[in-house]
Amino acid sequence: MKKTFVSDIVEKVGEEVTLFGWVSIRRDHGKLIFFDLRDSSGEVQAVALPNHEEAHAVADTIRPEWVISVVAKVNQRPEKMVNTEQALGHLELEALAIEVLSKAHELPFDKDSELNIDTYLNFLPLTLRTKRAQEIFKLQETLVETFRSTLKNERFTEFQAPAITGGDAEGGANVFKLEYFNDKFAYLTTSPQLYKQIMVGVYERVFTTPKAFRAESHATTRHLNEYSTLDFEMGFIGDHRDVMAMQERVVREYVTAVKEKHADTMKHFSIEVPQIPE
Repeated sequence: MKKTFVSDIVEKVGEEVTLFGWVSIRRDHGKLIFFDLRDSSGEVQAVALPNHEEAHAVADTIRPEWVISVVAKVNQRPEKMVNTEQALGHLELEALAIEVLSKAHELPFDKDSELNIDTYLNFLPLTLRTKRAQEIFKLQETLVETFRSTLKNERFTEFQAPAITGGDAEGGANVFKLEYFNDKFAYLTTSPQLYKQIMVGVYERVFTTPKAFRAESHATTRHLNEYSTLDFEMGFIGDHRDVMAMQERVVREYVTAVKEKHADTMKHFSIEVPQIPE
């Protein structure tokens, strides 16, 4: 069995393909059952026709977020039916066979609506499938990818910094204490700084993207006890301006990459940077 990604059906018009993915939405129009199928590459509309009896019967049972496989013929939509707001709005899958791989519990709310934090976390495997949540992860991916590629082009070497250490490398923050072997203790690292300084003596220019942990109490909900850090260190510099220039190059690449890859996402954000009231 050869799997076809949704985004690849553009080259398969008139052919029979096998796809796997999630049901985003289902719509019934008389005896026709329409549903949107999405995978990691995109989303496309499919239709189950009454003359394909078995596929139609299965389609009649499917619900949003069910995981299915579909054997389908890729058809060009009639000109009047083209959806210009979707990347694949000019194509449609004619379902020939459908198999339900996994059912999802019916949610007691609209997953695309504003949810309180408890509800959002309790249903996380499903609420993370919203467009907003997916955009956040893809944006994070772009930032890390750009950070990595920019510095590698500047002859930096990436290394993996430890997450567990024998003591606090900085001494300026509370640390998470862990029970270790032989009645000893270890600590979660508060920063990769010590390791960056060591590695600069090996490779001159280094970077790392580890987790950092701060066991600090906070009076507000705006705090970071665990965060991902994008860190680089340089050797043989004249002064701080060399570091600032490198940081500026990275930020410029960030802005360019986000603008190119996430233009639609950024439309939802305000141009003004939000500030915490004094």
